[in-house]
Amino acid sequence: MTGRSAPIDLFTVTSRDFVPGTQVMLESFLQQNDWFDGRIVLLHDDLDETTQHDFGRLFAGLECRTPAPDLCERVDRLVAQFPKLSGRKRRFYSLDLFGGDTGAAALFIDSDMMFRGSVERALVSGARIAACGDRALLSGNTRDSESLAEVPVSREVSEFRSFNAGFMLVAPELRTSKAREAVLGHLDPVRWARISSDHTDQAVLNSCFGQEVHILDPTYNLMLGHVERIAVEHRIPAREAIGLHFNGPAKPWLLGEQVEAMSRNADYAFGLAQWHGAYRRFLARREAGPTG
Repeated sequence: MTGRSAPIDLFTVTSRDFVPGTQVMLESFLQQNDWFDGRIVLLHDDLDETTQHDFGRLFAGLECRTPAPDLCERVDRLVAQFPKLSGRKRRFYSLDLFGGDTGAAALFIDSDMMFRGSVERALVSGARIAACGDRALLSGNTRDSESLAEVPVSREVSEFRSFNAGFMLVAPELRTSKAREAVLGHLDPVRWARISSDHTDQAVLNSCFGQEVHILDPTYNLMLGHVERIAVEHRIPAREAIGLHFNGPAKPWLLGEQVEAMSRNADYAFGLAQWHGAYRRFLARREAGPTG
């Protein structure tokens, strides 16, 4: 069961174009969560040796590695059948946290998040898996448990609750070889043909765990890319969020048209300023060198 009784490994997925996001996510998480003393695992397939060395130099206990071959092979087979997934195949790498039989829980965090407070209270739910609701759930709808299409709540099937996989705690009992095989089984192209949403790893995780997930307070994962839509049901000012999630194309380190357009939203503009403040602090620490 999830909780502070077990050690916790932190997982994220990164790539060359996400390095600044990963740096800010880790820097802000560690600054706000001084209780954390576990491993940090960066899953990737394109970081050069210099970048990997820099991550290891600046963040204690950090390991850069590629996903295991069994996951990569299944993802490649799926992409071969569904080529539209090719540009998003790295998103499936999060599934590599399942398995290992380490006895540790796993905290997965997207590399486009940053933190303004401690997440420690979210880690004692007693559930096998815990995450925040997704856009559908927070806007008053749900998802069909088979296709994951967004549907009105009146059509809700059983106890299915859709969730966003960008901030997710997985208990040790789900990090076994048996659990891994069950999760990776959802990458089968025949199963995937039923999915009508545009999600990747999140589709797999919802299919596996939507009936049992413990839904956390949305302040741990405020999705700024959906903030206007979810405000109808859940108005959460960005200033009150513990975790700010820059989901969608408007990434704060890519100062293009998407960021300019989203900056007209007060919550996104606040989050953008917070992100750049955190990035400046990270750069200053990098220049000063590691401290411990």
